[in-house]
Amino acid sequence: MKIWKSTVYLVFAVLLVLGTLAIGGSRASAAINAWTATSYDNVFLDETKPPNASTSIKLATARNEFEAAQIVVKNENSSAFTITGVTFSNLTSGSNTIASSNLKYQFVETIRLNFNSPGFNNYVREGAGWYPDRLTNAATIAVQPGISQPIWIRAYAPKTAAAGSYTGTATVNTTAGNIVVNLTVDVYNVTIPDAKDGTFNTALWQTTSAPISWLTSDPAYDDLIYVYSQVRPGFSAYSADFWTVMDSFAQFMHDYRNNVLSVNMVDLLVHGGSAYNSSTGVYTFNWSRFDEYIQFFLDRDAVKRLEGLFIAQANDYLDGYGVQIIDRDSNNNNIRTFAPTGTAKANNWIDQFVPALKAHLDAKGWTSMWYMHIGDEVSLGNRANQFKYNSDRVRALWPTVKLGDAVFLQDAAEDVQGYSNILIPMIDIYDANAAYYQGRKAAGDELWIYTSGAPQGLYMNRALDKQIWNNRLMIWDAFKDGATGYLHWGYNGWHYLMDDQAMKGDGYIVYPDPANLKLAASLRYEGLRDGIEDYELLKIVQNTNPALADGIVRSLVTNYSNYSRDTAYMSRMREILLRFASGQSFGPDLASGKTATASTQTSGHEASQAVDGNSSTFWQSSAAGSQWLAVDLGSQHQVDAVRLKWGANYATSYKVQTSYNGTVWADAKAVTGGDGGDDFLGINAKARYVRISATASSGSSYTLNSLEIGGYALPKQNLAAGKPYTASSAPSGTYPDSGYESTDGLPGGIFQDGRTWGTQSSGGTQTQNVTIDLGSVQLVNDLRMKRYENYQFNYAADSVSFSISTDGVSFTNVGTLNKTNASGDQYVAVFNAAPARYVKATVTKAYAPTADWLFIDEIEAYGPSGMPTSNLAAGRAYTKSAAPHANFPDTGNVESTDGILAGPYTDGKSYGYSISSGQTISVDVKFDLGANKTLSLVRVKAYDAAPHVYKPDNVKVYTSTDNVNFTLKGDLGAPSAGWFNAIFADSSSRYVKITATKTYGSFADWLFLDEIEIYGY
Repeated sequence: MKIWKSTVYLVFAVLLVLGTLAIGGSRASAAINAWTATSYDNVFLDETKPPNASTSIKLATARNEFEAAQIVVKNENSSAFTITGVTFSNLTSGSNTIASSNLKYQFVETIRLNFNSPGFNNYVREGAGWYPDRLTNAATIAVQPGISQPIWIRAYAPKTAAAGSYTGTATVNTTAGNIVVNLTVDVYNVTIPDAKDGTFNTALWQTTSAPISWLTSDPAYDDLIYVYSQVRPGFSAYSADFWTVMDSFAQFMHDYRNNVLSVNMVDLLVHGGSAYNSSTGVYTFNWSRFDEYIQFFLDRDAVKRLEGLFIAQANDYLDGYGVQIIDRDSNNNNIRTFAPTGTAKANNWIDQFVPALKAHLDAKGWTSMWYMHIGDEVSLGNRANQFKYNSDRVRALWPTVKLGDAVFLQDAAEDVQGYSNILIPMIDIYDANAAYYQGRKAAGDELWIYTSGAPQGLYMNRALDKQIWNNRLMIWDAFKDGATGYLHWGYNGWHYLMDDQAMKGDGYIVYPDPANLKLAASLRYEGLRDGIEDYELLKIVQNTNPALADGIVRSLVTNYSNYSRDTAYMSRMREILLRFASGQSFGPDLASGKTATASTQTSGHEASQAVDGNSSTFWQSSAAGSQWLAVDLGSQHQVDAVRLKWGANYATSYKVQTSYNGTVWADAKAVTGGDGGDDFLGINAKARYVRISATASSGSSYTLNSLEIGGYALPKQNLAAGKPYTASSAPSGTYPDSGYESTDGLPGGIFQDGRTWGTQSSGGTQTQNVTIDLGSVQLVNDLRMKRYENYQFNYAADSVSFSISTDGVSFTNVGTLNKTNASGDQYVAVFNAAPARYVKATVTKAYAPTADWLFIDEIEAYGPSGMPTSNLAAGRAYTKSAAPHANFPDTGNVESTDGILAGPYTDGKSYGYSISSGQTISVDVKFDLGANKTLSLVRVKAYDAAPHVYKPDNVKVYTSTDNVNFTLKGDLGAPSAGWFNAIFADSSSRYVKITATKTYGSFADWLFLDEIEIYGY
C-alpha cells in the first residue's frame, strides 16, 4: 500500500480532543429547529431544514445488526446552547421490549478540508470547508448560533429480540429545552452471524505497536504510539494504557465487523524477546507477545482471520522489495529492519521464520485462520521478479499457506498469476478485467476488492468528501461479483495530516481519542459496517434463491462506477432485502387484485390470473412473438421492483415498461437471455401502469404464473405526470427527447441510457426553459426537478428557477435553487399554494471543458397535502344575478371559467357593469357543482385596468347544500397578488355564490368580473 510521508508532524490528536466546534456557550431562550436525517446523509453545519423533512426516526433491521439515523438540531437563536445528552426510552412491541441500553448517541463532528480529494466527479460538496465525519465520544456539545448539529442515533437489535415493530422515544436534552423524537425500529425475523462467523472478510491495516511500513526510524509512523504519547506522555507499547486502547480496537473490530486482525509479525517477535545470533545466523523465536496480542482479540470475539504483515516491503531505497527481518543494531539490540530480496540475510530469515511460524500456528490451532502478504501492490519488472522469488521461497517451506496482495496494475496481476491465492485487485482494475478475475475465482482463488487513494473519477471510494453511502454500496457490488473480502491500508494511518493528504481521510477510518484512551469512529466506518451487514443478508437470500439475491443487488449496482445515487431507493431496496431474508414477500403486492389486460390470452388463463395471488394459476398468451401484459395500479405509485415467476414458456427477451396514463410508455428495464424461473428487477419509477412487453419466448406462447409489483402509493399525485412540455431549445441530436423524458416518471442514470435529454454548448452559459402544461388550472405549492446524476462529467444544472402561470404568458417566480441548496438529488421549491396551469423550470449551466452538456431529468409538480388541487369551476356553467352591459357581455357565459385572464377591458375576456354617480351595485355569480364537495379555496381575479379601478371593492363567498340557505365563508375587502382569496374548510357543499360589490368613484365607474376558481374535490 502507499504509505504517505510528510515532513511536518503536528499533534493532530490534540486538535481532535478539543473537538471541532465544541465551544462553550450560555443558556439561552433559544429557538430550536429540529428534524431527522438518514444514515445515508452527510449533514453539514450550515444545513437548513429540507422541505418536507421528517421529524421522526424509522429503522429496519435484522437481529444482531446495527442501524442508524440522525437527529439534526439547528440553533436559530442569537446565543449558544448546550446539548447535554440524549436519553432513550425502552422500545416496545406488544409485550416484547428492546432495552434502552441498545440505543446510543454520538455527536457528528466536522473535519476541515483544505481542498477536495482530486479526481472525483461527484463530491458530497465542493471546495474547502468543514465536512462531517468524526463521531465524538463526548457526552455533551455546545451549539453555536446558526449551526446545525447532527446527532448520530444508533440502534442495535439483540439476537434474542422477537420480530416486530418496536416504538419509543429519543429525547435530546438541551439547556434551551428538550426535543422528543419518536423512534420506531422494525426488527425482522432473521439473524446475521457475528463478524467472526460471517462470510465477508474486512482487513483494515491497523498500526498499533510499531509502523507497518519500512520507515522504522521515523517515530511518527508509529501511528498509535506517537499520537497518544503527545497527549499522554509515557504512553508506550504494551503498557496498561496501551491495552486499554486495545480494548477500544477490539470493540470496534467486533461492532464494525472488520474481522481480520493485522499482525505485525516481526515487531511482535522483537517485543517478545526473539533474538538473532549474528555469529551463528540462528534465530531464537519467542512467541509470547505474538500470542498475547492475538489472544487478546480472540478473547473478545473480534477475529475471523489473522493477517500476517509482511514478508517484504517495497521502498524507496531498494530496487524492489526489502525482506522484513530481525537483526542487531550498533548497540547489539535486536531490531526490526529490512534486507534486500535474495541476499543471504533475507533468505536465512525466511528459511527459519516460515517453518517456525507454521509450527507455532499449528500448535495454537490458528493455522486455518492465517494468511499473509508477500510484498503488497505488486508491480512489474524487478519488483515482480523479487515478489515471485519471495513467494516461491515461502511456498517451498509452507506449500498450503494462503497468500494475497493488492494489485493496481492488471499486467502485474497476470504476471504473478498463481503466486497468490487471494486476489485483491483495485476496483477499477476489477471492472476493466472482470472476466479474468471471475475465471481465477472459478479456478479456486479467493476474490477480494481493494481501494487505496485510488481509484477516482466515477468510482465509489471512501474519501471524506464523498457521500457516506459509497462505503455501503461498494460492498453491495462486492457481493454481486462474488468477492468475499475488502482490503484497505488506512485504519489509523495518522502519520500524515489531513491537509497533507491527497485523498482526504484515506488514512482515517477511525480517529484518535487519547484523552479517553479510546478510538473515535467515523461516518465512513458506519457506512462500511452497514454494507457488510447487508452483504450477510444478501448471502442469506442467496443460499435459498441465488437469482433473487442477484436481482436485488443489481437494482442498485451495475459496477463500481455505475450505480444508483438515490438514497431513498437504496433504503427501500434494503428493506425489501430484509423481507426476503426473513422469508417474506417483498411487501404489499401492488398488482394483487388489480385490473390486468393483455395483448392476447387463452381461455382459462386470462391476464387476471397473473395477479390473483395464486401461483398455480397463470396468464397464457395465444402466441409467442410480441405480446404484453399490463396492470393498472389505480393511481400513481412509486414502483420499486417487479418480480416475475415464469411458467413453462418464458420470455427470453422482454421489457418492463411504466406509464402515468397508459398511453405513453417508458422502458424501465430490458432483459435479454432470460432463462425463466424467478426474475427480480429493480425499477425505481413513478407510474400508474406497469407493462411486461415480451418479444421472444422459449416456446410457442408465454406463461406467466405471477407478476408482483413492489412499492407504495404516492401520498401526493404528481400533477405534471405524463404531461407535454415545450423547451426553449431543441435537444441535441445525440441525446433526443421522446417528448416525455422529463415527465415520464422514470429518472435517468448515466446519460447514455436514453432517460434524459441534453443540449450541448461550446462556451458561455446556456439557459433552457422547460414549460409544462398541466392541462387545467390547479393548486400548486411544490415544484421539483431531479438533479442529473453526474457520472463521468458535470452535466447537471448550475441553477434552476421555478415559476408558475395560469395563462402561459405571465409567470411568477416561486424559487431559485443551485447545487449547494439542492435537497439531496433534487432541486425543490416549496411555496404558498397558488393556482397554476403552467409550470416552468429555467435551467442554467456555465460551459466548462468537462461540462459542455446540460442534461435535464424529471420535473414534478405537487399540490398541498390535505388540500384539493383541482379547480372545480374550470369550464363550468354559472348564473348571474344581473346581465352585464351590452358593450361588455359575458360571451358564451364562460368568461369567468374559461381559464383565460383578461387584458384590456376591450379584449372580450371579461364582462362589465356600468355604475352611475352615487350608486353601489352588487352582482351575484352562482355555481352548481352537481354534488356536495369538500371545498377549501375560492378565488376571484381582481380585474386590473390601471389607471381605471374596475375591480370589486368587496367580495363575499358563500356556500350552500340546498341553494336556499347560504353560509358566509369569506368577506374580502382587498385582493392579494391580484386575487381575492377565501380560504376555509367546508366538507359538504354543492353551491357556491360570489357576491361582488362596488361603489361609484373617480376612474371607478365600472365593475368588471374575470376568472373565478373553486378548489375542492
